[in-house]
Amino acid sequence: ETMKSLNRTNVAVIDARAHISKLGECGTNDKETVGTCHEMDEERPRGSPSPSNMHRCAGGNGGHADLIAWDVVNKLHEMLES
Repeated sequence: ETMKSLNRTNVAVIDARAHISKLGECGTNDKETVGTCHEMDEERPRGSPSPSNMHRCAGGNGGHADLIAWDVVNKLHEMLES
């Protein structure tokens, strides 16, 4: 609404937490391989940090960072079409 009131068409807001309800607050410590996404209440490897302090880009089909990137791509297409 603020952007509309300022008449700005070249600025967009992306909700980075929009997909958390589907993905959960899980995370992985595997930085260079596909890892297991650990939830807050599940057992995880000894010495692992809380999932809230782990990486979100987990899973064979991508993860949180991929979804945000696609949201950005979609928003850019919307902006370029208008």
